[in-house]
Amino acid sequence: MESNRKVMIVMVIIMAFVLIAGFGALVGANTQNSILLQFTEVLANIVMAGIIAVQAITTAEAAEQTKKQAELMNKSLIEMKKERMNIEYMKNEVIGYIKKLEDMLNDALHNEVPIYYELPQYSNLTPETPETPGWAKSYQERGLEERLKRKIKRLLKEYDINLEKYNSLVTDTNRLRREVIDALKGEFKLVESLQRISQEEAERFYIKEAHIIKADTLLEELVTLSNTETRESNQLSAPPYGRLGLNTEQKRLYGLEVWNKAKKVFYEFLLEKKPEIYNKLVEREKKLKELKTLTRELLEKIKRIEDELFQDEEKLEKKLLEL
Repeated sequence: MESNRKVMIVMVIIMAFVLIAGFGALVGANTQNSILLQFTEVLANIVMAGIIAVQAITTAEAAEQTKKQAELMNKSLIEMKKERMNIEYMKNEVIGYIKKLEDMLNDALHNEVPIYYELPQYSNLTPETPETPGWAKSYQERGLEERLKRKIKRLLKEYDINLEKYNSLVTDTNRLRREVIDALKGEFKLVESLQRISQEEAERFYIKEAHIIKADTLLEELVTLSNTETRESNQLSAPPYGRLGLNTEQKRLYGLEVWNKAKKVFYEFLLEKKPEIYNKLVEREKKLKELKTLTRELLEKIKRIEDELFQDEEKLEKKLLEL
C-alpha cells in the first residue's frame, strides 16, 4: 500500500514536470519574455529535484525492506535449524531410552537369579543434581524435556507398554521376598540348624572359619531361589557359587553339601512350623511367573517399535511430530 502511494506521487511529479516543460516550450516559442522563461526553467528544475529526491527515498526504503527480508529469512533458517536439532535430539533420546528398557528386560529374563528391578520412566533418567539443578536449565531446555516426556509417554501407550503394571509387580515380588527373609531371620531354631549344618560340613571339608557360609546368607538364597512346586531337595538348584562366596573346587563341594542339606531343613521347617510364611513364598512365586510372562510381552512390543520405527528415521521423525 505504501509503495503504491509513492508510485502515485512520482507519477504526479513527472506529469507536473512534463506540463511545466511543455508550458515553457510553448511560452518560449511565442514570447521573448526572458523572466517568464527563467521562471519556467526554475519550476522545471524544482520538479526534477523533487523527482530525484523521491527516487532516492524510494531506493533507500527498498534497500531497508530488502535488509529486513534478509534478516527474516536468516532468522527463519536459524529457527528451522534449531527445530531440526530438536528433532534429532528427540530421536536419539527415544532410541536410547527404548534400548535401555530392552536391555533391562533381557537381563531380567535371562538372569539365573529371579530378582527383578523396576523399569525407569523417562523422566527419572535425568534427575536434578547439585551440579545440574532444574533452575540452571533454560526455559527452552525445560520445555523441550517436557515435550519429550509427553511424546515418550504417548508412544509407550500406543504400543501398550505399561510400565506401571510391571513396576507394581516388581515391587510386590521384592516386598514379599524381603518380608519372608526378615521373618525367617528371627526364627532362631531354623537359623541355628542352618549354621550347624554349615559348621559341620566346613569341618569335614577343612574349610577355614573365614569362609564358612553364614546362616543369613543361606536364608537369602533359599528364599530367592525357592520353588514350592518342586521343593524336594534334589530339585532346588544351588545358586551361582559366587553368591555364596565360593571360589575354589574344595569350597564349591563344601557349598553344595551345605546347600543340599539346608534346603531340606528349610522346607521341613516351613511346612511344619510356619505355613503362613510358606504361603507367602507361594504368592511370590506366582507373581514371579506373571513377571516373566509380562517381561516377554514387553520385549515383543519393544521389538515392534524397533521394527516399525527404528529401521527408518523418517518414520520415527514423523511419529514424533504426530505424538
